[in-house]
Amino acid sequence: HITLQKHPAQGWVNTITLPAGKFTAVSKNIYKTGVYALVLSNCGPAIDLRISGSISMRNPYGFLPGNEYYRLPLYGVVMVLWAGAGGIWLALLVIRRNAVV
Repeated sequence: HITLQKHPAQGWVNTITLPAGKFTAVSKNIYKTGVYALVLSNCGPAIDLRISGSISMRNPYGFLPGNEYYRLPLYGVVMVLWAGAGGIWLALLVIRRNAVV
């Protein structure tokens, strides 16, 4: 079973049962925002069990986490400031190229 559970205090659970002995790719689209926990359980007689995979979450505004989204304008301003500082540094290097070791 693969259980996708919204924040444990709220109790929303979605269980996906996989066929025994088969390799299966499972994809689940989630349209509600919130904190989720991915829980894997083996309740069967499997002895040599190997689980592998990856989780990819993409928000409507990209792969940036929701708690970082409001900082996006700040990151843009900081990027422009650092680019300006780098440009000034490069200009000073060109102007004083004889003094650079």
